[in-house]
Amino acid sequence: MNERKNRTGRWFAWAAGLAALGGLGPLLADADYRDMGMGLLLAALAALAAAFGILLVLRRRTVLSGIVKFWAILLVNTVIFGAAGVYWFGPVAIFHPHGDEAAEAALAEDASVEYAATEDGVLSGWLYRCGAADAPVILCFYGNGETASRKTLELTGLARRGYFPGFDFAVFDYPGYGRAPGRPTEPSLLRMALAAFDRLRERYDTVCVLGYSIGTGPANYVAANRPVAALALMAPYADGYDLYNSALDIFHGPLTRLLVSFKMESRLWARRVTVTPLLLASPRDRTVPFASSQALAECYPRAEFRSVEVADHAAFWQNEECLRLMAAYFTEAVS
Repeated sequence: MNERKNRTGRWFAWAAGLAALGGLGPLLADADYRDMGMGLLLAALAALAAAFGILLVLRRRTVLSGIVKFWAILLVNTVIFGAAGVYWFGPVAIFHPHGDEAAEAALAEDASVEYAATEDGVLSGWLYRCGAADAPVILCFYGNGETASRKTLELTGLARRGYFPGFDFAVFDYPGYGRAPGRPTEPSLLRMALAAFDRLRERYDTVCVLGYSIGTGPANYVAANRPVAALALMAPYADGYDLYNSALDIFHGPLTRLLVSFKMESRLWARRVTVTPLLLASPRDRTVPFASSQALAECYPRAEFRSVEVADHAAFWQNEECLRLMAAYFTEAVS
């Protein structure tokens, strides 16, 4: 009887292992998700090793020993897979890759807008031309619920309402958004951000940078590593730890901070920014903590921080004061 139970247990273990590998197979086969697949595979191996370790330590075949082994293995597996889940799926919860065919179709009919992409397809975005000779360009990094096409459509509308006169606009999609390939992670966003600036620098002498929400991280990184003419940020965060803590306030100690894979440490990059940035934040913002924006402002050698009254996080682009402040800031920066 015991031998039959042991044989059944072994078959069950093999079946569970094959099912896990089958689930990880698609991740391991996809180059964009292979790192996630490898991470979860290592977590599974760590859980398996921990289970064998517990079984070796608790070798007694008593009922009590069996109960202790069960709960010990369950606890260890919960901790291991919980930590792996937070690390690998945290960015998945932050980003929402999607496209916007309606916005793309509208831009295709606009003679002042052109589709901008590299031959390898890594960069994909849109460029609005105001028509002025030698116009400076504003490189915009949008929020995670937007796309390059939708943001370009909104910016062209603002330009035709009289905002940002004399400026061109460029917006490129994050990896996985719009027509851009890949997966949005911190490394992929930072590579894309620098590539977008370098692409524009081939055509423009003056490149300004504008970031909103999740896009303020890449915007700060560009300003710290490239010669930007100006930097304006709406609803900026000091680092990814603040974003995680705003959702679940546990990422403060050295161990829990290791679980944050989307660090986006703007507070460190801010020290290398040579222009005086404009930061706009609202105490009513429930998505990006106002305190995080304040903390970031203190990290620059010098900065202009403005508290604005907006209804909520999504209302920055509809707020007349924000638009007026940014337009005046960019105009003064390039004059």
